[in-house]
Amino acid sequence: MGRIRATKSFFSSKKENEWLDEMGRKGCRLVERKDGRYFFEEEPEKRFYYRVEWLGCSPESEEGASYVASRSEVGETLCASYSLWGYFLSETPIGESEEGRKRTAVHYRNTAILFYVFDAVAAVLAGYHFVVRDFLARQGLLLRAPTLKKSGTFLVDLGRRLAYGAKELLYRYAKLWAKVLGDTKATAVLAVLIPLVVILSVLGGLWAAEWRKNRPAKKPVAAETEGEAIPDEQTEVPGENS
Repeated sequence: MGRIRATKSFFSSKKENEWLDEMGRKGCRLVERKDGRYFFEEEPEKRFYYRVEWLGCSPESEEGASYVASRSEVGETLCASYSLWGYFLSETPIGESEEGRKRTAVHYRNTAILFYVFDAVAAVLAGYHFVVRDFLARQGLLLRAPTLKKSGTFLVDLGRRLAYGAKELLYRYAKLWAKVLGDTKATAVLAVLIPLVVILSVLGGLWAAEWRKNRPAKKPVAAETEGEAIPDEQTEVPGENS
């Protein structure tokens, strides 16, 4: 029995699930999940199936242990967990749990909302600095190259050199944006905020897409109420009761 280590990164739990099932077809049993690494034990004569779910709590907590135990009763064991994600394993196909799917969808939805909130804050700050560019230019608050001052103390000078290097990089980066946004101090802020707004928007959209994939399907509304009889229509026969 050999041991395999694989390094992978997934944005979608469904894609991760598909890859794990592919490993399961090769007889790889997941025994540990740590950061971007997956540890398997090889059992070529067997076939394994997986299900990745957001637990929302530690599997060692009372709520988590109760849920894990309920899955174990149907032959689906928790083989690994990572950052409140649970990895269930079985030697027979594992169907999607309605409860697990709902929890996973809520996790993606909440994460998308969080990203959109940060995105909105960054967008407001970017808009403010975009508006005050002309005002800063009139006040003479223009982009200036950073300067390095020495104190004669090694540790202080080391800290100042590091700070100077960071400021120099930001200055050169901002100068590229200055051709479009103007040569003011607001440009240095916008050079950071504009890409940040784009990145947060993209990530929020990706999380929202995963939420739509995982949210439970709406149940169709029944045309008839259970237990309620619908009277048959009476057809009048011509000539009857005449």
